[in-house]
Amino acid sequence: MDRFYLLGFPISHSFSPKIYRRLFKLMGEDAEYSLLETRREELKSRISKILNDKDVRGFNLTQPLKEEIIRFDIYLTGVAREIGSVNCVKVKDGRLYGFNTDYSGFKRSIIPFLEYIKGRDAVIFGAGGASRSVIKALIDVGVGDIFVVNRTYRRALELKKVFHERIIPVKFCEAEDVVERGKFIVNATTVGLNGKDTLIKESWIDEDKILYDLIYNPKETEFLKIGRKKGAKVKNGFTMLYFQCIDNIRIWYGGEGC
Repeated sequence: MDRFYLLGFPISHSFSPKIYRRLFKLMGEDAEYSLLETRREELKSRISKILNDKDVRGFNLTQPLKEEIIRFDIYLTGVAREIGSVNCVKVKDGRLYGFNTDYSGFKRSIIPFLEYIKGRDAVIFGAGGASRSVIKALIDVGVGDIFVVNRTYRRALELKKVFHERIIPVKFCEAEDVVERGKFIVNATTVGLNGKDTLIKESWIDEDKILYDLIYNPKETEFLKIGRKKGAKVKNGFTMLYFQCIDNIRIWYGGEGC
């Protein structure tokens, strides 16, 4: 039986096992996908165990491991190499191959919004691995200025090394100004997983905006509730996740990578 895992913390909310179970059944593959809670300090030992299990064909990474994995002996491909973030790993012949399907999943999921966001400013909350994928996708679809808001300003500044003049780092205390200016507002943090917290205030949002939360469980975070209340278009991250899963399977079973 082929084995696949999701590594990260926290991950108990993940829908990935259910989605993969259905996809593997449709494909007729004898495979299982499991959650494996992994903190930064545990990643080295997890990888060692994975490489010693001949049944493991790949795994996914989520917070806080998408950048951490690059410290290890891993061959980076395509977008993963370009932006320094990995969420899909293929295990082949005792080697690790890193891919980024956050990028492809997010890019496909925003197709319904392209006519509204092309040439318009975007605001991204978060400066981790997921935000790198979002930034890359938004650059490629042709949005205007991209503001990156992070509570640790240094992390937002670090993204300038990757994306240069295409992003504008913003201190959290200045978030209101850029959100009011932006058309497309993205939450690429874990704030909201508890269904209560949010990084925005209701007074910042109006009906002209589009709010996208990468979180999909809960289905509607406080971030999205505010958007809906103010008449904005809102979307959670489930479609992005589904597209990712399809791309990941294509990679693990020999298809084209991202």
